[in-house]
This record gives sequence, structure tokens and C-alpha cells, in this order.
Amino acid sequence: MRSILNISLSKELARKLDSMVKKGRYSTKSEFLRNLIREKIEEEELWISVQKSDAEFKAGKGKLLKSLKDCGEEIIFYKNDKVYRLLFHGGIIKK
Repeated sequence: MRSILNISLSKELARKLDSMVKKGRYSTKSEFLRNLIREKIEEEELWISVQKSDAEFKAGKGKLLKSLKDCGEEIIFYKNDKVYRLLFHGGIIKK
């Protein structure tokens, strides 16, 4: 189920939003706003994760890495709604 939200924009912001939609990157204003909200939520979740990691490291629970090889055999990270796995085999990184 969807919720309907009404927002108020300055004329300048509305003009820029219209321009972005017309350029074809987004099919509707709603799509743009949904994407923006998702990105901000992910940004906030990442920031919380970084703060938690920083606190753990300061508490002596972390390990200072000299290279990616020190991570073990696998690193998983997220970028632009996609999950990436880096695998280490004999010092070679494979995506």
C-alpha cells in the first residue's frame, strides 16, 4: 500500500526537478523523490554503521589492515543499490 505525500517546493527547485524528469533520467517526479529518499536512508544507515565501527575500533575491537589481503578471503560492500563481493584467491582480487 502506498502513502500519498504533498510537498511544497520553491519555483526554482520545481523547475530543476522538471528539467531532470524531461532529460529522461527519471520517468516521473515521484520516481525522483522516491530514489532521493532511498539514497538518504542508505546514507544514514551507512553513517550509523561507520560510527559503530569507529566506536568498536576505538574500544580495541578492530584490526588495522595494511592491505585488502588482511581482510580474509571475501569483502562484501554495497554501492548504488548493488551488492559487490570481492574474492581473494592467491593474492588476486576477483569481482
